[in-house]
Amino acid sequence: MPDEFARRRGYDVLPVLYRLTVDAPDAARLRANYHRTLVELYEENFVAVCQRWAAGQGVPFRIQGYGTPPATISSYRFADLFEGEGWGWKEITQTRWASSAAHVYGCAVISAEVWTWVHSPSFRATPLDLKGEAHEHLLNGINQLIGHGWPYSPTDAPGLGWFFYAAGALDDRNPWWPAMPELIRYLSRLCWLLRQGEPVADVALYVPNEDLFATMGRAQGGSLDTWREAHRRIPSTIPATIRTAGLDYDLIDDAGLGVAAPDQYRAVVVPATTMILNATATWLNKVITSGGSVIMIDSTAEVPGAVVVETEGLADALVAAVAPDLGISPPTPDIGFMHRHCQDIDVYVVAMRGPRPAGSASPRGLVRGTMSSGMQCRAECSAQERRRRELS
Repeated sequence: MPDEFARRRGYDVLPVLYRLTVDAPDAARLRANYHRTLVELYEENFVAVCQRWAAGQGVPFRIQGYGTPPATISSYRFADLFEGEGWGWKEITQTRWASSAAHVYGCAVISAEVWTWVHSPSFRATPLDLKGEAHEHLLNGINQLIGHGWPYSPTDAPGLGWFFYAAGALDDRNPWWPAMPELIRYLSRLCWLLRQGEPVADVALYVPNEDLFATMGRAQGGSLDTWREAHRRIPSTIPATIRTAGLDYDLIDDAGLGVAAPDQYRAVVVPATTMILNATATWLNKVITSGGSVIMIDSTAEVPGAVVVETEGLADALVAAVAPDLGISPPTPDIGFMHRHCQDIDVYVVAMRGPRPAGSASPRGLVRGTMSSGMQCRAECSAQERRRRELS
């Protein structure tokens, strides 16, 4: 590690190693350099190595790329297939970590580990539980569901048989098992639909890696998990506000900006940021000069021309920067959507996340009737699918 640090950062870490745990001049920069070095070693000596080995066996390498040592969003780029885990369409989940990397780096199929801890005890999980959690993953940009919960059980096992402690019991010992084929066909159709064309997101939510690297791992309960630290640093109200404003977003970090065009997003939200790399500052300036908006939230870093607000002012700043992609009337936090653009077709998959019928959904430039149930949304998506097939 000392040799690698010196080679990559240009100075010897050992004489100043104590600064990792104390407040001292340049301590934040040292911690940022230290953890960025760990990221690079993880990418080059684990992810890339596994990918090359898998390629030698003729198979793609899929990874859930988050955890310890610190893995960034862009660390996914060293693998072939990107996978996430965790539901919550208004939060920064590991699922959103994976789907954002896939959107930035052009990975078409994005998977997620689903139905882990969907219910406890395992046999209490119902098809409605499975469908509801699956919708959460689809709303996070996932289009391949890797289901957990098919336990092996010998025929002579006592009682209900063996079951997996961390998932629903998805086997023929469950009385609702005859409904499983139809549920899987339904989810397969939606996954297929969400692989067509390109994802549409009007907002980029910047992940301030430099700040995360400068603070992670210090206090008791701290971690070397970049996703976890980002989840702690960026309030959930920020992604929730973006989604309830009728917009969608991609998480993006410093390395991701190197492959994203400055005019790719109509607005870039920069939350809780004190340090910005020069290349990132240049990219943000290009966003503004190309007609986009940079919205700084609770940040002390300076970007000339950016809109500076507190978290409570994000909704108004978004309204001023970009029109909603999907207008909901009356406004409700219980309707989520995913938008794909395929040739001359715009496909919206709309999911009701609340217990009651609500509102109408109007995509930008289009008119739609009242969405009172998931079945109506499904029928509309099926109509889009038929049109796509006719065109092709």
